[in-house]
Amino acid sequence: SQTPAKPQTPSAPPKVEIPQEFSDIAAAAQEAYEKALSAMQGADWTSFGKYMDELSGYISQMADK
Repeated sequence: SQTPAKPQTPSAPPKVEIPQEFSDIAAAAQEAYEKALSAMQGADWTSFGKYMDELSGYISQMADK
């Protein structure tokens, strides 16, 4: 009789080096998102729209790279 094979322990995924440019854009996007949430909580819809537009621009920049 054969002994069942031991399940392999999954290894950690390789670390992917993220270019500094993406890190900078991601940080700016995170900041715009947080400002949008804050504006929404304060019912400041003009600022909310401004920060959402800003966030959209950062996402577009990352998608175009």
